[in-house]
Amino acid sequence: YNASATVYWNEIDPRTAGISVRRSGTSGTVRANLSWQPTPNDFFQLNGNYSGRQLVAQGYREGAGVLNLGYRRKFSERFSLVLTAQNVLDTAKQVTAINTPLIRDRIEQRGPGRIFLLSATYNFGNPGGRKQREPGFEFDSGAGAAAQ
Repeated sequence: YNASATVYWNEIDPRTAGISVRRSGTSGTVRANLSWQPTPNDFFQLNGNYSGRQLVAQGYREGAGVLNLGYRRKFSERFSLVLTAQNVLDTAKQVTAINTPLIRDRIEQRGPGRIFLLSATYNFGNPGGRKQREPGFEFDSGAGAAAQ
């Protein structure tokens, strides 16, 4: 397993952002990854991340998170199947609130929802040759990008 967190302070200068007052705020992100290999041929992974509320020049962007799952079954040194589930809680979205003296608006952008992918991998060449690195899961295909 591994986890990381980042906390940051942001300040928007009114001279460069076209706003009337200086604005500042604190936000952060959290990422966690849990891997489990119950047998030499089975590999599970749980991956999640959350971004807190972020300050923008004319308002803020709400916090959002995403959770992904992955499973790989190795049938031989050459052939494996991988099943990934992206955005399993259907929480990937980006909401921006605009709050100025002239405009009040709320913009919500959502991804395509939950995505399930099944892939097959076959390695050509000499399986007894150089040991290749075990492939990981690539969850960021755009479904969770709005929440990251």
